[in-house]
Amino acid sequence: ADRIRAARGNDLDDDVLTWARELATRFPGSTLASDVLRETEQACREAGEKASASRAKTLLSRARKLEEENQFERAAKAYEEATRAAPGNLEAKQALEALRERLDTAAKKTDDAQARLDAGDPEAAKTLAEEASKLLPDQVRVATVLAGARTALAEITRAAESFEGGANVTADRAEAQLERLRRLHAKYQGSKRCADLEERAAKVLETKQKGGVVVNISSISRHGNPGQSNYSAAKAGLIADTKLWGSE
Repeated sequence: ADRIRAARGNDLDDDVLTWARELATRFPGSTLASDVLRETEQACREAGEKASASRAKTLLSRARKLEEENQFERAAKAYEEATRAAPGNLEAKQALEALRERLDTAAKKTDDAQARLDAGDPEAAKTLAEEASKLLPDQVRVATVLAGARTALAEITRAAESFEGGANVTADRAEAQLERLRRLHAKYQGSKRCADLEERAAKVLETKQKGGVVVNISSISRHGNPGQSNYSAAKAGLIADTKLWGSE
């Protein structure tokens, strides 16, 4: 018993615990052997908890460093290891929950940004991607979406800067400008800025056009041909539409 107690003061390991258990087995009626076993088991538990706490502390420090270096996935794994090493470590548990929430929020914002970019709305895509980037800086996927949104916005900005609406713009120039902006708006259908540019271009063209005519060629069959009801109706409809468009 004395030798076991002395051994506990050095490097406590499973061999000392096994030794104490053997002693209690050999002397089942001995109070001293029972006390030594109980003391050794308690000492082993405390040593294990101390070692777990020390390992958790090391892992927690490593996880924080990884998070500071923007290595978020590796940081999350380190936090998970720390919580497994010391399940009662509240600091590690809270840090893991906070990081997971950041990762989930940033992933959702990145998905939404990509969806808005695919839908032709680079303004909204840029806002969402920037929010995701603030949550998780230096992440490839977020940076890719943000770069795509900025490229699209740069194209729209160039179109806005080259927009001509003055008195010197010819009707042909105004028409070409409108066609170009229509194509741009078709490319970025969700962009309000593109829609505004197209509307402005249409107004510029309208002011430059001095009137005109639309000529549609129909047929005398509009008066009705026996056995050609569909054909006659189509020709009559064209005449009616032409008169309507003229009045409009």
